[in-house]
Amino acid sequence: MKTKLLSILAIVPFIAFGQQYSNGGLSTGTVSASGVNAPAGYTWSEAQANTGNTTESNTSGGSTSTHNSATASYFLADDFVIPAGQSWQISSIEVFAYQSGFVGSTSPFNTLRLQIFNSDPSVAGAVSVFGDATTNRFASSTDAMMYRIFNSTTPPPGSTVGTTRKIWKTTGTANTTLASGTYWLKFQ
Repeated sequence: MKTKLLSILAIVPFIAFGQQYSNGGLSTGTVSASGVNAPAGYTWSEAQANTGNTTESNTSGGSTSTHNSATASYFLADDFVIPAGQSWQISSIEVFAYQSGFVGSTSPFNTLRLQIFNSDPSVAGAVSVFGDATTNRFASSTDAMMYRIFNSTTPPPGSTVGTTRKIWKTTGTANTTLASGTYWLKFQ
C-alpha cells in the first residue's frame, strides 16, 4: 500500500490511491464561532476553547519550526500508528504551516526537513528509521485555502477574526516502508 504522510501543525497522514488516515481536522468551517464568514473559497482554522469555560481559551496559533542555524533550530514532532498487520509504503509527507503577516500570493516555504523515529525523538535512544535533520525534501507548497485564527468568542469578547495567517500545504518527498507500530514524525 503506497502512503503519503500529512501533518497539520501536527500530523494527518494520507494514503495515495488507498484509504486515508487522519489524527484530526484542521478546518473548523466557513463561519467563525463569532459568526464571521471566511473569504470566498476559504475556511477558518479556529483555536478552540473548552466547552463551558468562558474565562480562557487556547492562545496558541501554532508552534515554531524554523532553521536559524546549526545550533538554533526548532523542529516539531508528532506520533502516528500503523495498525497491526499493515505496512505502509510512504512516498511523500505533507505538513501545514503559516507565516504570520505574510501577504504574498506564492508560498513562503521552500524547505522541508523530515525524519521518522521508532519512538519519541525527544527521549535519548530514539532511533531514526527514515530521513535526517539536514536534507531538504521539499517538493511543493500550495495554498491550503484556510486561515488560522484565535478563538473569536472566548474569553469575551474574543479575538478579532482576520486573514494574517494563511495556511500553506507543503509536500516533501519520502521513500520508505514501515511495518505496524508507533512512529514519530519530526519535521521542520
